[in-house]
Amino acid sequence: MKGALTSLAASFVMLSASAFCQTSSMTLPSVVAAGSAFSIPTSGSGDGFLYIIGPSQAIKQPVHLGDPISFAAGDLHSAGTYLAILVTG
Repeated sequence: MKGALTSLAASFVMLSASAFCQTSSMTLPSVVAAGSAFSIPTSGSGDGFLYIIGPSQAIKQPVHLGDPISFAAGDLHSAGTYLAILVTG
């Protein structure tokens, strides 16, 4: 089952919420293999939080805009559709 799980793809849907009219963005990969490492490049400046919500899992990660957001292998362990929300300000 684990081998089959890692061969499935997890896709992302992005919703970016920004406070105080601050311009920021992130570029999400269209497909990530479940259980694999990946990073999300960001632009802008300042600090915020990235919330990732998916099947049987939710993650809150502090971010510094302009730096990539890195995820280690296994951080997102379930295949499926995820929602990524970037909150700044």
